[in-house]
Amino acid sequence: MIDKELHVEDVIESSRSLLSESGLIFIEVPDFDFTIENNAIYEFWIEHVNYFNTFSLSNLLNKYGFAV
Repeated sequence: MIDKELHVEDVIESSRSLLSESGLIFIEVPDFDFTIENNAIYEFWIEHVNYFNTFSLSNLLNKYGFAV
């Protein structure tokens, strides 16, 4: 639910520190590219404070040592 988290980098960093070297994390968020390309305005919710596409989510995870 990182799309609803104000301090998303803290959550990712904490998650990384809790996982073993071979640990896995599963993240599911709405695809912002799909939202824009399909005019899917229903994806814009007040609860969503972060929007990700494949590139931005990969960059965020790589920043904290995750292999994507």
